[in-house]
Amino acid sequence: MTLWIGIGVAIFLVLYVLVMRLFFHESRALEKRIDYKNIRHWKDEDKESEGHGDL
Repeated sequence: MTLWIGIGVAIFLVLYVLVMRLFFHESRALEKRIDYKNIRHWKDEDKESEGHGDL
């Protein structure tokens, strides 16, 4: 039984590392294509509720 748990954990870790490498590689490629000049600065549209803290 312990052998199957060990095999399952090993398979999970290998798949996790492969998926994370794939996403990291894709995110790095997408980062190069972003044009930061077209991104607008965030402006809070709801100024009246700012600072009340009654959420």
